[in-house]
Amino acid sequence: MRSKRKLGEVELRWSRPEQVNGVLEFYSVYLSVEGEEPLCVYNSSELFEDHTLRNLTPGTTYSFTVTACTGGGCSFSPPSEAHTEESTPENIPAPYVTPLSPHALNITWTPPDTPNGKEVEKGYDEVKGGR
Repeated sequence: MRSKRKLGEVELRWSRPEQVNGVLEFYSVYLSVEGEEPLCVYNSSELFEDHTLRNLTPGTTYSFTVTACTGGGCSFSPPSEAHTEESTPENIPAPYVTPLSPHALNITWTPPDTPNGKEVEKGYDEVKGGR
């Protein structure tokens, strides 16, 4: 199985099994994320050998398995992994600002609720202004 990726999408392509042992009836695609049970996300008797999954979480590694099924049962492909492209963080909580003196503030913040990637760069830019 081969995969091609875009932001929030993975395009999967696979080949018909070399040995079918009967009439091929349908393909199914299973998706899983580390620590979760596989979920059937595609099932078709039209026997296409590609499928695009959309609305996936950016910056996430997914594992995919394809099954080819006949009247006698299904055979599973080895798993294949694809990592969706990272995106900008979303749902960023407001910072906490505590006045320390007329000329000083303590500012703290928490990571974004939706990082959309593995690493969130932590830091700040100091902006001074006044009237």
